[in-house]
Amino acid sequence: MVFQDTCEELKSRFKPEAAVNLQASYLLNLSGDGNSVFLLKINKGELDIEILDASQDNETDILNSADCCISASYEDFQSILDGKMAATTAALSGILSIDGELSLALQLLPIFFAEQSQFM
Repeated sequence: MVFQDTCEELKSRFKPEAAVNLQASYLLNLSGDGNSVFLLKINKGELDIEILDASQDNETDILNSADCCISASYEDFQSILDGKMAATTAALSGILSIDGELSLALQLLPIFFAEQSQFM
């Protein structure tokens, strides 16, 4: 299952020491072949990931459940995870869409993408 692989990759990249001062929830909406929706809850160094069922009936509730919504195609997100594309480049070019507080999205760099945060 593609969504399980993505979930496990995010868990393995999580740096709790970089998230000790953060309490926020993020909706990660991946479209395309790996179509899936995740709710990432970060609470002072702890990570909880829920895989959500994003049906038309509950789409508004899901969007309202997060402080920040990040959307991309599964393929583009995988390129970011693989290090083939920087998350900031993807966001600035519109490949990665961010709705909500941009500052919250930027806080994810040292938490999940420590190797990319040095360029900020």
